[in-house]
Amino acid sequence: ATTESYTLARHDARPSAAQNISIGKILESPEHTANLRELMTELVAVAHAQNINLPPDIIEKNLQTMTKLPPEATSSMQADFAAGKQTELETLTGMVVRKATENRVDVPAYQEMYRLLASR
Repeated sequence: ATTESYTLARHDARPSAAQNISIGKILESPEHTANLRELMTELVAVAHAQNINLPPDIIEKNLQTMTKLPPEATSSMQADFAAGKQTELETLTGMVVRKATENRVDVPAYQEMYRLLASR
């Protein structure tokens, strides 16, 4: 995995697809925002375990970027699930879970998100 893949991965894809809600709904809900922040924290831990150095403010920058999106926006993963198309589940979420396992990084939020999405 490259630094780019960690910083450009759409963190909103997993919660919006799993909960079938818009980006705005994620950001206005303290529970969904906390879950999103936990996913981002786990992703940073996996990156660090692979000696991928990310900026210390990467989580805040990503959250700030999300606030600039239209509140009704949804993720492409969510659209793919809705349309019955092949999703990026394995390349976005599954990859993080596998890399975490390989590097012995605990990622309970990612594991739960992967479980929820895989059951769709």
